[in-house]
Amino acid sequence: MVLGALTLALIIFKGAAPVLALVFLPIYLLHRRALRKIGVASIPRDERNRKIIELQCSHDEAFDLCISALNSVKGGARISDMDRSLGFIVAKTGQTMKGREEVITFNICEVNDRMRIEEISKSLRTQLLDYGKNYENV
Repeated sequence: MVLGALTLALIIFKGAAPVLALVFLPIYLLHRRALRKIGVASIPRDERNRKIIELQCSHDEAFDLCISALNSVKGGARISDMDRSLGFIVAKTGQTMKGREEVITFNICEVNDRMRIEEISKSLRTQLLDYGKNYENV
């Protein structure tokens, strides 16, 4: 009985693989086209979704700059958590045509008399392809 179920599962999977490929291949090709269009197709995902900036300013000025940068995000971004003393801001964007909401995180710390700002933009786990939206956020 177990062997029959295993054989049936293999038959179903073999038949489903070409169907899944026909459904998801065009979606993946559209994603790659969007990345090529903005010139980031060859950049690995971890580098596309992350940026580090060093500024010669105070901690409060860097924090305020990060908050004002959230106003320029397409589709808008709302702050969900922040702590000025620890130097972090977490914001979520709204849903757009390119995908569901993204989480934008700012980490601010002092390094060698300069303020180091690390910005990371990530899609929700349920979204596999971002069509370059996280790169635009950064």
